[in-house]
Amino acid sequence: MVLLTTSFLYDLVLFGVIFLTTFIFYYNYKVSYWKRKGVITRKTVFPYGNGEKIVKQQVLFGLEWASMYNDFKKKGQRYGGGYLFTKPVFIPCDLDLVKDILQTNFNHFSSHGVYHNEKVDPLSGHLFALDGERWKNMRVKLTPTFTSGKMKMMFNRLIECSDIFGQVIEKHSETGDKFEIKDLTSRLTIDIVASTAFGLVTNSIEDPENDFATKCTTFVAPGIQTIIQQVLQFLLPHSLLRMANIKVVDPTVASFFLDVIGKTVDYREKNNVYRKDFLHLLLQLKNRGVVADDGKIFPQNDGEKNSDTSITFNQLAAQAFIFYFGGFDSSSNLVSYAFFELASNPEVQKKIQAEIQEVLEKYDGELTYDSLNEMKYMHMAILETLRKYPAVPINPRQCTKDYKIPGTNKVIEKGTTTFIPTMAIHYDPDIYPDPDKFDPERFSDENKAKRHPSAWMPFGLGPRECIGLRFALMQVKVCLVKVLKDYDVTLNEKTIVPFRFQKHGIFLVPEGGIWINVSKKNY
Repeated sequence: MVLLTTSFLYDLVLFGVIFLTTFIFYYNYKVSYWKRKGVITRKTVFPYGNGEKIVKQQVLFGLEWASMYNDFKKKGQRYGGGYLFTKPVFIPCDLDLVKDILQTNFNHFSSHGVYHNEKVDPLSGHLFALDGERWKNMRVKLTPTFTSGKMKMMFNRLIECSDIFGQVIEKHSETGDKFEIKDLTSRLTIDIVASTAFGLVTNSIEDPENDFATKCTTFVAPGIQTIIQQVLQFLLPHSLLRMANIKVVDPTVASFFLDVIGKTVDYREKNNVYRKDFLHLLLQLKNRGVVADDGKIFPQNDGEKNSDTSITFNQLAAQAFIFYFGGFDSSSNLVSYAFFELASNPEVQKKIQAEIQEVLEKYDGELTYDSLNEMKYMHMAILETLRKYPAVPINPRQCTKDYKIPGTNKVIEKGTTTFIPTMAIHYDPDIYPDPDKFDPERFSDENKAKRHPSAWMPFGLGPRECIGLRFALMQVKVCLVKVLKDYDVTLNEKTIVPFRFQKHGIFLVPEGGIWINVSKKNY
C-alpha cells in the first residue's frame, strides 16, 4: 500500500529518514541537559553519550567516570555531568558535596537506583536494591545481625574454613609451585560465606567444580546477554521493566539458591537446629521478629513474636543471597590485592608478620576475635589496600527528592543518577600524595584525622554504608594471618606488573591474575 509517494520503497525510505531525523533531534536534546543547566560536561559520541568506551569494553565502567572526575577537577569545578547513552549522570568532585549527598542530605539520595522485582524475582529484593521505607525497615531489622557480638559468634566458622586453606598453602610451600591467589581465595571465601550464610559445607578449596561454586561464578561473571540486560535495567524506567516482569537474577541460579535455602531452612526449623551463623539470625527474624543471643529459632511464649519486625521466607532468602554474593567475590579480590601489595612491599610484610607473632604470643598462639582486633598495623594495611582497590570504583545514588546544590541555584532533579567516583577520589594526589604508592601509614589515627571524612569510602558512607563491612574485614584478616604467621609471600614473575585491569564488568580484576609463591618463614 502506497501512503505518501507512488512507490512503497520510497515510502519506506522516507519513513526511515523521518525516524532517524527525529531520533537525532531527540538525542541531541537529551544530551544538552547539563548544558541547559549550566553544568560542565564532556563531549558526547552518538549514540553512546559518554559511554562509548564502556559499551565497547575498552575501559572498565568505573574508570571512565573517574577520568571525568579528573577532567572536571582540573578545570576547578566542584561537580560535572555526563551521559550514559541519553541518561544524565551527576558527578560530584568536591568532598564537602560528596558528604552532603551521602550523609548530611541523605534523604535526597537514599536510593541506589537499582532495579528489583520481588514479585517475579524474590532474590532481587535484597538490602542493596531496596529503597524508601522498605529499605529503611529492612536495614533496621538486619542491623542487629552485624554487631561486634554477632561477628564474634560467627568467628569459629571462619577459622574452620581457613584451616583447609592453610593446608593448601602448606602444600604449595612444600612443592614451591606458583599459584594464582585469586582463584584460591575465591574458593576460600565461597566456603566461608556458604557456611555462615547458608549453613553449608561446600569444600570449594578441594572441589572447585562443585555445584554451589559453579552457580556463584555464573552470577558474578555474567555473559554478554546479562550485561546487555543490566544496561537496559539502568536506562529504562523501572515501572516499565516491572510491567514486563523483567528479572535480575538468572532463573536457573535463582531456582538453585531458593531450593538450597528452602531445604536448609526447612531442616533447621523441623529439627530446631542451632548453628552460630548468619542464617540462624535470619531465622530468628523470620520466626521471632527479633535477633536474640540465645540458640532459639522460635518464640519462647505466645506474645513474643513481633509481626512488624519479622521477615518472610523470600526476604530471608534475598538477604542470604546478597550476603553471599556481596561477600565472597569482593572479599577474595581484597585478599588477593593485599597479598600482591605485601609481596611487592616486603618491609610492610615483615612488619605485619612481627605484629602477628607478638599478638599471638599474648594469646598463647591462638587466633581469636579479640587477638585479631589487636593487629592494628595489619588493619591499616587492609585499609590502604581498599584505597587502592575499592570493591566497586563508583558508588551509585539516585536523587529521590529535588536537591539544590549548596552555594548555587542549580537543582538536581528527582530521578537523576549520581555516580560518586570512589576510585578517582582514592587516587586524587591532592588528597593522597603519591597515590600509586602503597603506604599503610596513611591510615594511622593521626593521618586519618587530617583528612576529610569523605576521602575514603570503599564501603560507601552514611546510612547506606555496607552493612557487612565488619564481616568482610574479619574474613580478610583471618586469611592474612593464616598465611603470614608461618610463610613469606613473594610475587611470581607470571604476574603482569603494572596491572592491566579487565575492561568488562564493574569489579577491578587484573588481567592474567596475581601469581605468588610461598615459603616457610625463617624464625
